[in-house]
Amino acid sequence: MLRAARPGGGAAILAVGLVACAPVSLGDGERRVALRELGTDVIVPQLFDLVSEAAPMVHAMERASAIRLPGHLALAREAWRSVRRAWKRSEAFGFGPATELELDRVADPAQIEAELAGEDQLDAAYLEALPGSRKGFHAIEYLLFRADGDDAAVLAALVSGRRQRYLVAATENLVARIAGLRDEWTDDHAERLATPAADDPDYPTIDRAIGAVVGECAAVSGRIADARLDAPGGVTAGAPRPELEESALSDNSIADMADALRGLRNIYFGSRSGEAVGGLGELVRAAAPEADARARAAIEAAIAAVERIPTPYRAALAEGAPAIAAAHAAVAELRRSLAEGVTPVLAGTTSP
Repeated sequence: MLRAARPGGGAAILAVGLVACAPVSLGDGERRVALRELGTDVIVPQLFDLVSEAAPMVHAMERASAIRLPGHLALAREAWRSVRRAWKRSEAFGFGPATELELDRVADPAQIEAELAGEDQLDAAYLEALPGSRKGFHAIEYLLFRADGDDAAVLAALVSGRRQRYLVAATENLVARIAGLRDEWTDDHAERLATPAADDPDYPTIDRAIGAVVGECAAVSGRIADARLDAPGGVTAGAPRPELEESALSDNSIADMADALRGLRNIYFGSRSGEAVGGLGELVRAAAPEADARARAAIEAAIAAVERIPTPYRAALAEGAPAIAAAHAAVAELRRSLAEGVTPVLAGTTSP
């Protein structure tokens, strides 16, 4: 998948909304309550689930690398997918402590192979110092999957003791960093988000705090519409580039996109069950019911459209499957609904 730059996407949409709409006050108290509930009902519980999913992954990698049987490889892959699912549902609050983690950085196979050919001790300190292109989700994916589906070759490569250690060490590093992210949110970040203060460099005002949340939601939809589903010149106008697919080796890309959109839905609905009980949407509903209805419909339509893309995703891209263009249109509509309706309301303004 192509990747759009993370910084600025949501902020740009927020800025457009602020310029385009006439100011109408939205109560700070309501927005503070919504931010606190997002922390307690969505963000922190999702991070606890992420840590819970990640904890067994080390053991799964140890078994797969030591025993090297197809069943153990399958279990290791499923462990990776389970953690990936929980991680992507956290993407809608990928600001703050998550910004510098680089857990999702594209892997560099040449750099990983150089590490596998090296002699440095693969301990925790060494892995922590490595760049994101040599660790994280996609480095582990590189060690577990092959584009040609040759599982026997994956298992044969794991005969190497250093490859085994690298797989386990990279997984340990991923698990530790995920736990650290959870701890940062529970220690003070959720409280800081809910109680902006003039001396807080990240959240000095309620506008900045709410802007961080809605901006990240806008950025999620933007990255999917502009990068992960699109090609240079557009889906129909340009040549797709399957080599830039994000989770190509595991063919997990469609699930990645759908789970990222579900994470956005959780923030908007205020729950992780798919039930609308609060969140950003309640604020929008009270101030602009039509904008809220459009956003809710767009979220559901985008998830459904992405899930209709046929697998394998690489083949769908190469063939220019119509479902990709349809998904692109659905996610682009979601982005527009956020920019034109949701963002102005949450920024404290609504259209006259």
